[in-house]
Amino acid sequence: MTTQSRVSADTAPAQQPPPVAADALALLDASPDAAFDALVRQAARCSRSPVAALTLFTGQRSFTKAAVGMLRTEAAALHPLCAQVVRRDHAQVLRQLHDALPADAPGRATALALGIAAYAGVPVRMHGRAVGTLCVMGGPALVLDDPVLQGLHDLAIACGGLIESRLAALPGPAPAGPSEPADVRLQRAHELLTQTLDGLAGSVMISDPNGRILLANQRWHRQIGALLPRGCDHWPTAVRHLAAAGHYQQAIGREEAFVAWRLSLPAAVPRPQETQWRGGWVTINDRRLPDGTVVHLSMDITDRRRRASALAEEQDRARTSDARLRAVLRAVPDLWFVIADDGRFKHCSAPDHPSMAVPWSSLADRHMADLLPPPLADSLRAALRQARASGDSQRLEYELPVRGQPRSFEARISPMPDGELLYLVRDVTELRMLAAEVRLNEERWKFALDAAGHGVWDWEVDTGRTFYSAYWKQMLGYAEHEIGDDAVEWSSRVHPEDLPAVQAALQAYQQGEALGFEVDYRMRHRDGRMLWIRDRGRIVARGADGSALRMVGTQTDITRQRATEAALRDKQAAELASRSKSEFLSRMSHEMRTPLNAVIGFAQLLRLQGGARLDYVDHVLHASQHLLTLINDVLDLQQVEEGGLNLQPRAMDAAPLVVACASMLQPLAQARGVSQHLPPLLPAPPRLVADEQRLRQVLLNIGSNAIKYNRPAGHVHWHLEAESGGSVAIEVRDTGSGMTQDQQARLFQPFERLGREGNIEGSGLGLLIARRLVGDMGGSLSLSSQPGVGTVVRILLPADPPAVPAAGATAGVPGPAARTAPLRLLYLEDNRVNALLFTEALRMHSDVEPHVVETGAELFERLDELRPDVLVLDAHLPDCNGYEVLARLRTLPGYAAVPAYMCSADAAPEDMARAQQAGFAGYWSKPLDLSRILADLGRLGAGIH
Repeated sequence: MTTQSRVSADTAPAQQPPPVAADALALLDASPDAAFDALVRQAARCSRSPVAALTLFTGQRSFTKAAVGMLRTEAAALHPLCAQVVRRDHAQVLRQLHDALPADAPGRATALALGIAAYAGVPVRMHGRAVGTLCVMGGPALVLDDPVLQGLHDLAIACGGLIESRLAALPGPAPAGPSEPADVRLQRAHELLTQTLDGLAGSVMISDPNGRILLANQRWHRQIGALLPRGCDHWPTAVRHLAAAGHYQQAIGREEAFVAWRLSLPAAVPRPQETQWRGGWVTINDRRLPDGTVVHLSMDITDRRRRASALAEEQDRARTSDARLRAVLRAVPDLWFVIADDGRFKHCSAPDHPSMAVPWSSLADRHMADLLPPPLADSLRAALRQARASGDSQRLEYELPVRGQPRSFEARISPMPDGELLYLVRDVTELRMLAAEVRLNEERWKFALDAAGHGVWDWEVDTGRTFYSAYWKQMLGYAEHEIGDDAVEWSSRVHPEDLPAVQAALQAYQQGEALGFEVDYRMRHRDGRMLWIRDRGRIVARGADGSALRMVGTQTDITRQRATEAALRDKQAAELASRSKSEFLSRMSHEMRTPLNAVIGFAQLLRLQGGARLDYVDHVLHASQHLLTLINDVLDLQQVEEGGLNLQPRAMDAAPLVVACASMLQPLAQARGVSQHLPPLLPAPPRLVADEQRLRQVLLNIGSNAIKYNRPAGHVHWHLEAESGGSVAIEVRDTGSGMTQDQQARLFQPFERLGREGNIEGSGLGLLIARRLVGDMGGSLSLSSQPGVGTVVRILLPADPPAVPAAGATAGVPGPAARTAPLRLLYLEDNRVNALLFTEALRMHSDVEPHVVETGAELFERLDELRPDVLVLDAHLPDCNGYEVLARLRTLPGYAAVPAYMCSADAAPEDMARAQQAGFAGYWSKPLDLSRILADLGRLGAGIH
């Protein structure tokens, strides 16, 4: 193989003519020769070249003996290339033919016209001398490797042998050269022909006019001859054998017809035929020579057929793809254009498309960028250049007026073959409006969720990928970028003790065992504290098998709610405990007051009747009163703590109440040797607003403490004055031992006696109750003390403004006349001890006539008989209660206004309030205060005529 070289345009056809008579070699330029044509065609086939030629040189000129793919006149223009091969006498390969030929050489124009860029030529020798060139030519992709050149060499040898044979057969003088015997020359020609046939790429066999096989190359012997019986040298017999053996697939089942067809193929100008051969394909070319000899040529075209089939399939796919593309483009609702390589409009999807801003007739064959505003035109030109340069689709967004209205468009520019571009444009005006509305709705939705304290999560179950909203992350103390999109971000923050239960609830919901997913659990905040989270979720997408593919839910921080609920539970538990305590204390009070009623009552009777040792009776009364005081203090403290006292504040004169309390405490003061000093009488005593009963309780408690904790021969001073700030001050000052600061700090604690438990009676609750009662009445209680000097307790209560007397008020209204007949009293009591005490106490007074019944039924039976003036009813009876009895009495004629008193050991304020609402005239709590009962009955008897 030689390197590429420059060829001169005036190169002589043959610098050194071969030792052959020029006239004899020129005789071959007479008429076409089928043998030479076959060798040139074989050269084109073995090299897969579109152009091949055999050029011979005489002493004076050159001529083309045979050519494929070009005319003889065209081949003559390339003779200088072939002459260079003859002159150098070796093969030559030119891969850039244009550069090898001079610009003015005729061969350059021919090469350009034929599309020839590559050239390979080998010398054809006769008697060892180069007399011509066998060459092949083609485009830049033509492969000219060593196997191709070797095949050309073999064919060139066959050409040389054929030339010698043709010259030897010519009449006239023999060619110049060494004298050889005829049989030697014949043997040599046979060898050359055999070598030529063996060098061919196909199977070649020559048969005589009678079908006898004369000569075949090695390929024929390997592919066909090896399949024949030994000694078979008759071609028709061979064809029948091969057809019967099934080597010709097309002969199966129709052997005789196929054999007849196969043997009819030889012709002077044969038409190549293709048939199947042993699983492949061959092309058959049987040429009949003038003497009747047949040259049988078969080429294996299996690979070519496969390539052709693959090419056909590829072309079919391309056609199908093109048809699909056209169908898709026709079905695409968007407007599209085909832009030519020079930027002009070439095609459009529909001339009347609604997105057309202008008629198609004004766009066709015009430059696209010339029809747009300058900024948009510049952007479009840049996008077109980028699409062609990169081969990638480009995207462009812009706005244009359509029929006077601004519209938004989105264009995609995609490269197509031959430099064309597909310009697909879509009107996205409504889509953008919808997107804006969706964004607005999302913002509203996000605002609503964030405002409600909900963090949103969106979980792809199969991938584990999870979206967490910004508020979800903020709820746990993280910024937007600090938490990823994996489900582990959630599970790693769930409290380890709660995670199994949460996962079990989630699995139960996914498997359809629960209607929904809602669970409360703890999650770790960024600062390490635990938050209580309420997690709710729903499956929004399932797979074909029903498995969950996607879940969406919310998480809410309920830490404060849980704390509030816990506080509420604690409050309810405390209230339940308080109610239980109240019920217990009330029950105990009732159970203790009942026996105390008998003890105190009978002791009072003994004292009134005389005859017994009064000192013993006084001890019993004193101890019983102390126990009763303790019970009352405990109940009062409970009521104060619960805020259950039913206070009834009213305007009142403070001076009489102070005097009354001091009078009630006088026996205690005398027993202790303590003097009481009352406030001076004022012309306009101050008035205050308070609950009279509770204020009396407070004053008695403070006054008794001033007496009990005083020194012998000590003093208690009561003061009453109006303050400038709209308050009335009641002050109790004693001359006792006083208290230290530490004792004052402990004074208002329950049951605190300051170490005086042994020698001074009391419960340690009175002062605490007093301060709370004063506070509930809108006032204040303060205390100051000095050891060795004494203690001062100061009470401030709201003052009542002075009232203006009515204009027609008169004094001295006469009261009702005194009653002369005894007052008939009917007492409903099932406890006979209490009944005995009550009747014995009243029998000492002739103006009261007591009667006792034990049940409600007995009361109604004796009602007409007794005709009572007053009723005393116990709260709890075997067959009814006092409230039911009163309600029934009020429905009977003559008993709608009969006074009734409740007599019960239930001494709580709510019990007294209930009795008042039910219509009772008064409430006598047990133990009974006989002096109060007699006073109430005395007033009642005086008012009944």
